[in-house]
Amino acid sequence: MAMGLAAHQPPTVGLIAPASLHEEQACPHTGPPPPPRRTALPLPLPLPLSRVHRPRGRRNHHLGLVGLVAAGGVVGTSASYATTLWLGTAGSGLPTATLAVNLVGCFLLGLLLEALGRRGPETTRMQAARLGLGTGVVGGFTTFSSLAEELALLVHEHAGGIAVLYAAVSVIGGLVATVLGITLAAGHHRLTSSDLPEDPDAEEVPAVPDRDTLEADAGTRGEQR
Repeated sequence: MAMGLAAHQPPTVGLIAPASLHEEQACPHTGPPPPPRRTALPLPLPLPLSRVHRPRGRRNHHLGLVGLVAAGGVVGTSASYATTLWLGTAGSGLPTATLAVNLVGCFLLGLLLEALGRRGPETTRMQAARLGLGTGVVGGFTTFSSLAEELALLVHEHAGGIAVLYAAVSVIGGLVATVLGITLAAGHHRLTSSDLPEDPDAEEVPAVPDRDTLEADAGTRGEQR
């Protein structure tokens, strides 16, 4: 009788299986939960140039510097043209006018930049002088484009020797003229700075002894002890 009841008793495996399947579907991961995904924020669209806020004073300052460069360029170009008409071309075919203009311009540029650099950090007036005189006047006065054109003409006319001489004198002479301008400005700055009276209210900074002096003092104190 007991065997018959056991035979007709329904199996319990089928009742447990759905629960285990449901637990596996509900918890597919046995480890820690995955980190949340980071959603990228939308980037702001760039504003048009007309809507970008720019300080009016700075804009006017830049326009003034552009005007200084333009005015200086007019002065330098006029001076270069007058020098070309005055000197002309030498009988040997060497473009002396362009050569003289470029050498003088290299000298003036070295003199100007060294004199401004010796004054310390650049101020508004120094910037105006550098751009107006250096970029404007000296930049308009020198003409390295004419140098390249005249070299091409000399080579085309089979005057290779004169072309080589002209290029060498222009490059080496321009470097020497620039060094002379820098040297003159540096010497003038040393002379003017040495002639300035000393400030009586300035505090004297004590000299810092070097390592040899400290070691000698330590040895002397040891001997005295």
